[in-house]
Amino acid sequence: MSGRVAVVLLAAGASRRFGSPKQLFSFGGRPLVRLMAEKALASRASPVYVVLGACRDEVAAALEGLPVRTVYNPDFEDGQSTSVRRGLEAAAGAEAILFLPVDMPFLQVETLDQIIAAWEADRPVAVVPVYAGQRGAPVLWDRRCFPDLARLEGDQGGRQLLSENGNGAPKENRVGAGLRARPGEGGHGGPPLHERWPLVEIAVDPQEGRDLDRPEDVPDSFAERA
Repeated sequence: MSGRVAVVLLAAGASRRFGSPKQLFSFGGRPLVRLMAEKALASRASPVYVVLGACRDEVAAALEGLPVRTVYNPDFEDGQSTSVRRGLEAAAGAEAILFLPVDMPFLQVETLDQIIAAWEADRPVAVVPVYAGQRGAPVLWDRRCFPDLARLEGDQGGRQLLSENGNGAPKENRVGAGLRARPGEGGHGGPPLHERWPLVEIAVDPQEGRDLDRPEDVPDSFAERA
């Protein structure tokens, strides 16, 4: 599937809540960024881009020998949306992009392939995993949504495009209801995303949706799950 679906691994953050560079945290004997890059490379997507920011040189060294393409985001302190934009620029020729967080070591390669297969089947604007009724990451976005993603701001990433109700469960299978453009930019001149195209949701084992946001999120048995 080379070139159709790309992966953008988001590994630029400063990991303030984690207390140390999350990308370099050893999980099962490998730096977390390398583990997640290996999962992306084992999937049906290609190529794999890794967005770097904090601890740029160290994170790049952790990826040594892997056939990934690194992209530097000098604005990583301004939030995840800046890394999304760098990924969009790097993978501009792809038909869809799977944005993969660096802190989801329990996610299985088979789940990544399931998300890709769902996009191939119907070409929805997005494919979203759902963990015990809650939407989560990684989300695959069709290129029709790239302009909307490029206008995002702050630290929410593509989540700002997903219409959700108060408890985070899906409100409807549509996207874009909460989109806010960057200052000085208008919309496309057409209806918002949630009125244009549907998205597809996929139920995934909640265990796979666990992320490592803080040190206490790392289970004692993490070495057995890598």
